[in-house]
Amino acid sequence: MRCSVEQVDADTAGVRDDAAEGRGGDAGADLGVLLAIQADVAKLVAETGALHGLVDRLHRENEALRRGESLRVFDPVIRDLIKLTDDWRRRGAALRSQSGPAAAVLCDEVAEDAEMILDRLGVTRYAPDRGEQFDRREHHATGTEPTEDPALDSTVAEVKAPGYRLDDRAIRYAQVVVHRVGTA
Repeated sequence: MRCSVEQVDADTAGVRDDAAEGRGGDAGADLGVLLAIQADVAKLVAETGALHGLVDRLHRENEALRRGESLRVFDPVIRDLIKLTDDWRRRGAALRSQSGPAAAVLCDEVAEDAEMILDRLGVTRYAPDRGEQFDRREHHATGTEPTEDPALDSTVAEVKAPGYRLDDRAIRYAQVVVHRVGTA
């Protein structure tokens, strides 16, 4: 049961009133004892609150560490699923150009299934927009595209492959072509 300093103050208010009015026998001594007890209880309440806060923080940290360790075990599986997704998307694109869209549907479905597995593991797919500023923490430059427009310098010209994140951590950077002024 948690109690507060305000509760202790309210519970001892009657004794203080009796002592102030001269009721209750040796009220002065009783009041001194009660005030000492009240001070001790107030300290204990404050310490208990601090300990509850510490336990809650340690519990959150422990859960985060556990989640991180268990997900690190899946890192090789996650990377293989990402590669599998890329491979099936490439096969689908090749079949689409050779045999038409009907032949590529199965490849697309397999790639979607692999992405659903990644999603269940907490991995999200992301792809920058064309014209978005190149960011080393999110993108990997696979090539450059010349431009004469300085406003386009260091922006995404084309996305070759999406990136994947687990929480705030990039598992694989988005593979992009970057605009560069003066490259030919």
